[in-house]
Amino acid sequence: MIVIESKRSKRENILKEYPNAVIVDVTSQATDGLVRLSPFYPHGGIPLPFSKVYSACNR
Repeated sequence: MIVIESKRSKRENILKEYPNAVIVDVTSQATDGLVRLSPFYPHGGIPLPFSKVYSACNR
């Protein structure tokens, strides 16, 4: 089961309601490798459809 909580929710309250929870931060402020799941993470080399020369960069 996946539950989405507000970043402002206290960790203790989340663990009280879901004792076996794995809390994952996927915001642009994350400190681990899951920051790449943020829509604001700057991915590069995204292929553009119908173009063999150009690629996009999310900035």
